[in-house]
Amino acid sequence: MFHIGSKGQLANLSGLAMTIVVFAVVVVAGALILGKFAENTTVASDTIANETVVTAQTGLSDLISWLPLLIVIIIAIVILGYFGMKHRGVGRA
Repeated sequence: MFHIGSKGQLANLSGLAMTIVVFAVVVVAGALILGKFAENTTVASDTIANETVVTAQTGLSDLISWLPLLIVIIIAIVILGYFGMKHRGVGRA
């Protein structure tokens, strides 16, 4: 899963961090775009479109509220994986 370099550093950690950042940016951008749709008078006057936008905003809001917990879980998995590899002797010179 992860490769430990010669200095004992996790080589794939930067890719994992970039994935988390891109995911967060996409979710926040989606929430902002849906906010603009909700402000649109055409969408606001159509009840079905308005309910759809509100439901999507609620879903993204729930996802954003779970994001810190997901980040903590991912960090815990990385740390446990690192110590698990060290315990098995993987990555030792």
